[in-house]
Amino acid sequence: MNQPMQLNLSVSEINQILEALGEQPFVKVYQLIDKIQQQTQAQLDKKMLQNTAINSPEANTMID
Repeated sequence: MNQPMQLNLSVSEINQILEALGEQPFVKVYQLIDKIQQQTQAQLDKKMLQNTAINSPEANTMID
């Protein structure tokens, strides 16, 4: 069953998973580690862009 799943984990929990995977043989887990890192980085980048847009002067300008 290779159906994609979505999990909601805290950054701390993700780091725990990555630490545990880091103790495994590289050849068995490197693709999984890479996939986790890519997905989390994409989410962090999206949040950063949203926060930048919210806090930018243009976002706080009222339109008459």
